[in-house]
Amino acid sequence: MRAVGDGSDNRVVSGSRNISRIWRTVDFAPAPPGWRVVSLWPGGRGTLPMPGWLIQDEAWYDSEADEIVERSPGWNQPLERRVIPGMSIEGYGWAVEPVDVGGDSEIWCILAPGQPDPTEDEEAAERARRSGDTSAS
Repeated sequence: MRAVGDGSDNRVVSGSRNISRIWRTVDFAPAPPGWRVVSLWPGGRGTLPMPGWLIQDEAWYDSEADEIVERSPGWNQPLERRVIPGMSIEGYGWAVEPVDVGGDSEIWCILAPGQPDPTEDEEAAERARRSGDTSAS
């Protein structure tokens, strides 16, 4: 394993290598019934049950060598751990995959048990936000 430096932008270039921060799932905790994932896409909205929470550890991946690499010995901060909602998608064989928390996908929000579905007005405001139109807010 090679060492990498500070990847504050989630990416480090070491020589000609491209090293990225990734998250590896190390555990799963089932969600109580009632948790849901709400998705938006052009012309539609869908709600699916959320099966559980994924516990993930930070790692650094060298895509050229196809291996996990260690951080530099001088790096004195521990690797991060996060808990992220997981969802099952039919196209992935119903495997539980992490929800895209970066906001670049159709995932809109996570609803807790008993929490009402978003209203049509909230959906319109979210669609306007995604399109960059602030007049609907």
